[in-house]
Amino acid sequence: MKKDFSYTGLAFVTVIAIILILGFIFIPKPDSSFTELYFNDYSDSSLEFTINNQEGHSEQYNYTIYIVYYNNGNYAKQETVETEYISLNNSQSATFSHSLDIDQSYDTALIMADIGLQNIYYTVEIEQ
Repeated sequence: MKKDFSYTGLAFVTVIAIILILGFIFIPKPDSSFTELYFNDYSDSSLEFTINNQEGHSEQYNYTIYIVYYNNGNYAKQETVETEYISLNNSQSATFSHSLDIDQSYDTALIMADIGLQNIYYTVEIEQ
């Protein structure tokens, strides 16, 4: 009597598919680690931003606040407002508030909070 290979092949493919599906379900996924950096509030005269550590371990951050000035779209100068080091445990966040004294002799200012590999910024049109 001749064996029917179509049912055997189908059964083999079904078993392999079930094993692969179960493997994808039960194999642990790598933890994603990241740092959040975002503005809580900002204006022409102040800014407030948060650093949130989700790296899975304690992390040290060096943040710097810059004001970059432009005239007619051309770079004019850069000013460092503050630089500070902070250590955050995993899942810990810190919020910082700063007053800004923007030089009125330029037409645009870019306000930036920088933590090395990440930065956030906004621009202010200076009324003359």
